[in-house]
Amino acid sequence: MALLFRSEHHAKVYQKYRPEYPPSVHSAILKYLDHQRTTTPSSASTRWNTAFDLGCGTGISTIPLCGHFERVVGIDVSEAQIEEARRSGAGHEGLTYRVGLAHDLGFQADGTVDLVTIGLALHYVDTEKFYPECRRILRSGGVLAAYGHGIPRVNNTEAHSVVMHFYDVLLEKYWDPGRRHISDHYHELFKDFSLTFPTSERNDSLVLEKEYSLEDFIGYLQTWSGYQNYIAQNPDAEDPLKDVASRLREIFLRSCDAKADGDATTSSRMEKSDIAGSHKDHDDEAISETRFSTSCPIFILLGRKE
Repeated sequence: MALLFRSEHHAKVYQKYRPEYPPSVHSAILKYLDHQRTTTPSSASTRWNTAFDLGCGTGISTIPLCGHFERVVGIDVSEAQIEEARRSGAGHEGLTYRVGLAHDLGFQADGTVDLVTIGLALHYVDTEKFYPECRRILRSGGVLAAYGHGIPRVNNTEAHSVVMHFYDVLLEKYWDPGRRHISDHYHELFKDFSLTFPTSERNDSLVLEKEYSLEDFIGYLQTWSGYQNYIAQNPDAEDPLKDVASRLREIFLRSCDAKADGDATTSSRMEKSDIAGSHKDHDDEAISETRFSTSCPIFILLGRKE
């Protein structure tokens, strides 16, 4: 993990293009934390005290906690990610960020934290050090929530095949070994998790759905650590995302043409092309207006300290 997510460029791309989890994720976590209530706290008078968000990245997963806790601490090993988080999180009362490892929690007193979250990062940490520290800082009844999402499935079969070839074949040797746990949705990791927290459960009921333009989706693919490792290790090679973008563009243009065939006559489509000025301009306009949806499963591991 030492070289992951370290560059300033990666931090900025991550902040701009990484999808946010739906509110239902934090709702499920807070409901588990507050198992004696039927609703989660919604006002300052009913907020909990302290939450830690470990492996917080640029703070995308940290800020949603601010409305529910008096104090929120985001921690990440990457200085670049923390600097970006501080910029995006400015103005949130009680929110602080620190650079450090997930198990580097010696600054926090025993039994003083209500909630520890770690989003899409449990597979990177040294759990032999991490779990004991979580148990130490959590209060009785406090919760550790480790969550993540699988690989987005594009709602176009041909386009999805292009993305999976990029993920599984081209980037195969550039992923961190812990990445395999994403593919199995943390089922293997849940074995040790549940031993550490005997009062524990999984939640596999939620889905992350997002609509993309082609430009934004390519931006999202840039956030993948496997891609960033590829670029770092092959600085003189052709950017593989150029080919991915070109192939996806062709696929979605064919989809646009097929839709046009159903919606308009050839002459009317030619008229639109003439107005645009050229066939290329017409294609560029069609692609810029194209939106496609993706979905990926969300998995949440929830453990309570008794």
